[in-house]
Amino acid sequence: MQCRLKTLVMAAALALAWGAASCASRGAHDADGPVGVPVGVAADVTVAADAASAVDAGLAVAAAPKSPEGVRGADYFPNFELTNDKGEKRHFFTDLIAGKVVLVNFIYTSCGDSCPLETARLRKTYDALQGRVGKDVHFVSISIDPENDTPAALAAYKERFRIGEGWSFWVGHKGDAEEIQKKLGVYREGGNQKKDHTLDMMIGNQATGQWIKRSHLENSEVLINLLNRLQQRQPEQVAFKGYEQAPSRIGQDDGVERLYVSRCLDCHSIGRGDGIGPDLLGVTQRRDRTWLRRWIKEPDAMLHENDPTATALFARYMQVAMPNLKLEDADVDLLIDFIARESAEHIRLHPDQGH
Repeated sequence: MQCRLKTLVMAAALALAWGAASCASRGAHDADGPVGVPVGVAADVTVAADAASAVDAGLAVAAAPKSPEGVRGADYFPNFELTNDKGEKRHFFTDLIAGKVVLVNFIYTSCGDSCPLETARLRKTYDALQGRVGKDVHFVSISIDPENDTPAALAAYKERFRIGEGWSFWVGHKGDAEEIQKKLGVYREGGNQKKDHTLDMMIGNQATGQWIKRSHLENSEVLINLLNRLQQRQPEQVAFKGYEQAPSRIGQDDGVERLYVSRCLDCHSIGRGDGIGPDLLGVTQRRDRTWLRRWIKEPDAMLHENDPTATALFARYMQVAMPNLKLEDADVDLLIDFIARESAEHIRLHPDQGH
């Protein structure tokens, strides 16, 4: 009998230890989809069974501690004090994400590569949410360059992208952003943390423990549907739209159209007027092809060299630098041909607009 009691106690202790290790090993997200699957459930069942047996045998066994299934809270997320573009100070967990549906990404304002493209894409999502940002969904952009990104620099960055109220930009002390990235599962080990930082973003509902990792190239309609699904206060269940239902017109047999949609569409249009960047209608006729090829391939180099046309465009469009998209020469030529073809088609359909 004494041997049996010892076995039961050991089993309960091992089950508790296993359950704690299982919970601790789970991150705050799953890159393949929403988190919210109960963690440590099997361990709780085992502990309950063993505890019942021990009680039957006359032993007192402490009950396993309970916590919301799949939810990460103040004991997991850091609560660093951050400063926003208005100079206001808030804490990351308690003020910015606790109990909220959030989209969190990481940028730095002097980035001349992919940060502008990511911000331009997110602005389309922000605009489409029509004033909901800052109310039932929250956009949180955190700088990874605290040495240079002052509140004034963050405010100027927002102004360049014409971002209104509700979308907040934040900066903390050295190392704060990296710790937040690690807890969200979007930290890239090694390398130059500015040059090589991850462009993945996290969408989540802290109260339910659901976190979803998404690429900065994600379609804005898909992002909106994900945010709607995470927002439990929606009056009606929102049907999820997959990539195949995204509204962008992507040709089935024309890979260049997919390239244009994924790389150019968020800043430019062909015949619909200026956006963050200039309307591209007729640009292949206005610009020398050699210049245009290099501008699409190496805009950062041309700005560094003070090319007069590149510098004028930079000044005219709110100093938003066109990012270097790391395109191959063949892709650049395909894009130029596509813009020329789409311009000609637009002018054919709207001859009164000219170019």
